[in-house]
Amino acid sequence: MRTPLLITIAATVALCACADAKDPISDTQAVVARTVSLDLTADRLGNLLGDAKIKVELTPQNSVLTVNMWSNYHRLAYAAAHSDTLDSHLTVAVAPTLNSERVGKYLQELRRSMKHDTATQAAYDSASHGLFAVRHILFAFPDKATPSQRDSVREVARRTLMKVTARNFVEMARTYSADKQTAAKGGYLGVFPRQAMNPSVISVVASLAPDSVSRLVETQFGFDIIQRLSWADARAQFVPAYSQVQMLSNDSLTSERIAKEVGLELTDRGIAASRDVALNPAMGRRDSTVIATYNKGGQFTVAELLSWVNIMPPAQRAQVLNGMPLVPDSMVASFVRNLAMRSVLLRAADSAKIDVSPTLKAELRTEFRKGVLQAWRELGVAPDQLADSARTVAEREQLAAKRIDRIIERGLSGSLQLTPLPLPIEAALDAKYAVMESTPALRRALEIAQEKKRVADSVTAALPDAPVDSPATKKPAAPAARKPAKK
Repeated sequence: MRTPLLITIAATVALCACADAKDPISDTQAVVARTVSLDLTADRLGNLLGDAKIKVELTPQNSVLTVNMWSNYHRLAYAAAHSDTLDSHLTVAVAPTLNSERVGKYLQELRRSMKHDTATQAAYDSASHGLFAVRHILFAFPDKATPSQRDSVREVARRTLMKVTARNFVEMARTYSADKQTAAKGGYLGVFPRQAMNPSVISVVASLAPDSVSRLVETQFGFDIIQRLSWADARAQFVPAYSQVQMLSNDSLTSERIAKEVGLELTDRGIAASRDVALNPAMGRRDSTVIATYNKGGQFTVAELLSWVNIMPPAQRAQVLNGMPLVPDSMVASFVRNLAMRSVLLRAADSAKIDVSPTLKAELRTEFRKGVLQAWRELGVAPDQLADSARTVAEREQLAAKRIDRIIERGLSGSLQLTPLPLPIEAALDAKYAVMESTPALRRALEIAQEKKRVADSVTAALPDAPVDSPATKKPAAPAARKPAKK
């Protein structure tokens, strides 16, 4: 349930001021964060970052991650000291997953009333929905290939092409293709839409009739010979792919229709705020910035967007968060609109009384509770781990806080890998235990850390290099064997 994540990975996370202006520490330079009666001071954070032995770039981004780790760990430890399993906020924790399931069930209801075409040979021959099934033979360029080397690869590919036919393509791919992963499958690449193709080959593949072979196609990887499969060879894979694409197409058309009906519109801050949350998901959970509106009053916020992103499979979530700051505005706008539509569909599911099975709800509750217990034990603050040394609640709070401080110190020293809490647990902590933060204090902590690093670097640079035969580099002599003591 928990995925290891070094604190240094957020070198591109952007700082955002999420403290409320009414917070008592929001304008101070002394306390960076306050939660469950504990303060993280600017001096403390500055020293932690300045003395860190792991490679931590001193940026506002990494400081935000450290503060988030500190507040999450301490809040969970405080709950453990009170034997609080966070069950009172379990509904908040599992709501995103339940909402996603309800939207999925609502879409299934809509799909039943839609027209569904059958994947026929005519659909395949006409590349309906832009789907193609292809094989290839790759003649790869060497690394940093010279023009002469490229010409040599071209000549080998040209001579081979003269021998390739639709009938012997599989065997030729196994023999000649440099793409060993697909060569073992006769060069088979699969069934995919044209938008997933390498731009260099789109027009070539689209011009091929089924069961025909292309001319040489040059890409950045080398020269390709491409075959578009016959209907007989492609049918088994094409039929399910066609059904999936058709379903997605129908869903998209339905979403577009509903979006027009409810007047879904992105706000002026929609794209920029969405990029910001991709850069700084740690703070996005509490960001109420409105990025889309609908139905004369309906609002879609940054926090809602993040809640939909957080329930994606880990690889897809990482791809979204890493890619959103880099892709064009049009793609960000389309993505935000699609997620905002999920909130619109959720309202429709509410109206339609769509619910999930009691079994799924029970599974999510069990998984959440197991996650809390596991996180407590990994941090060394489970109630039974505290009870041996602390009898009163106050004593358990103090002991748990000390252990968390030690864990964070060890994490920044490199002797322990800091691991983020599961997202449902973070959601429950946010709902139950408030966190107040100060951007001026965070800046002050960075200044302290940077000064410590500067002094340490200058001292290191001033030290003379040790001579080859100096005591610093000379291996110590082996200790003499001790004589056994006389009895």
